Amino acid sequence: MSEATEATPEVTTEVIEALPSDWVKGLPEELKDAPFLRPNKDGTIRPVAEVLAALENAAKLQGNMAETHIKINPPDASDDTKAATNARILEMFPNLREVTEGEDTLPPEEVAGYKLPEGAEVLDSTMVSDIGQFAIDHKWGQKQFTDYANRMIEAQATATESASQWEKDQLAKLTEKLGTAKEEHLGRTAAALESAGATPEYVTAVKEGKVDAELIIVLDTLVGQMIAMGDEGSQFVQQVNAGARALTPMEHRERVVELRGKLDGLQRGGPQYVDITNKIQEHIGLSLQH
Repeated sequence: MSEATEATPEVTTEVIEALPSDWVKGLPEELKDAPFLRPNKDGTIRPVAEVLAALENAAKLQGNMAETHIKINPPDASDDTKAATNARILEMFPNLREVTEGEDTLPPEEVAGYKLPEGAEVLDSTMVSDIGQFAIDHKWGQKQFTDYANRMIEAQATATESASQWEKDQLAKLTEKLGTAKEEHLGRTAAALESAGATPEYVTAVKEGKVDAELIIVLDTLVGQMIAMGDEGSQFVQQVNAGARALTPMEHRERVVELRGKLDGLQRGGPQYVDITNKIQEHIGLSLQH
């Protein structure tokens, strides 16, 4: 007598649906009250197909969360766990940056709340204020402010170094051209510029040789020629005026109008009144010669 072999029936949807409605009773006690297995609020047993669908959805959600969610570290998380979480956050949000310890990441209420980096003394107060206001307007934290300020400090230091080198180059050219008499030449050129109405700052720069060397040399040559002429200096000025463009009849008439306006308020017959009147007559005569 041979033993009959019974094949294990295939579990299909039809088989699942055919299970008795109290199928949960056959489960271990630990599972009967599980979230997906406990009865509905009205006490009815959930169908197997519904439970399977819920479990499948939960599995999919868990897989998606692994890609799109970040688990909050518990208070007792290890340093390695915290580091891994931080790395994950930076990977998911590349625009974020990792903050160093003690860094103030929020913008202050006013410019004075930012801390100036080392070397900021090369920046004037206006530039510091402008950088700070720009940082606040763009909601920059301390690190962003510091990074930008450092760039401005570097640019200013480069500009200052270039200006210093330029001044040294001009002084070297003047020394080469004027030799030991450099101070004397610079002094008389500065005096001539001062008498012509140059600003005190520019006069000082000329005395120190901190302006364009070629310009100083030209001015010094001009001053030297006028000094050499002595009493004939006025003739030199006349020659310069003679080289200017002659006025047109219309321009002569315009000068007449301008000069007549200057007569208002002057005492008739006074020296200045007479001088202006003579110039008016001169311009009138020249306007009629063309």
